[in-house]
Amino acid sequence: MKILITWRDLELENGAYNESYTAGLRKQLVEKESRGETAVMELQLAEETAPERFRARMGNFFADEELQTRYIEAAAHCRRRLKNCRALERWVLACPRPMPEAFIRRLGERLEGTLTLQAPGPG
Repeated sequence: MKILITWRDLELENGAYNESYTAGLRKQLVEKESRGETAVMELQLAEETAPERFRARMGNFFADEELQTRYIEAAAHCRRRLKNCRALERWVLACPRPMPEAFIRRLGERLEGTLTLQAPGPG
């Protein structure tokens, strides 16, 4: 089963994360573990799932180093909060457009190599 993660729900302000949101994700994983199930954590990367303050810049996301770093740091924070959850099978990145290899590599490193891509993948 997939559990969707949206950037707008994860990062309330630059560097200020929604701990209630990550606690809810953790609770879902703990419940799955108690039933012997696993889950795929799907990171959403699209304009409509971005924080409102970044939406106007999302069209240039892959040319905007600051925006990429904000996203990667938010995902890494989520990873830290969920790292000991045994029901967490893997992380998937869902993006409606091709992604540069450098971005995929940076994000994968912060997620400790557990990242797979959902089409369209590298661009």
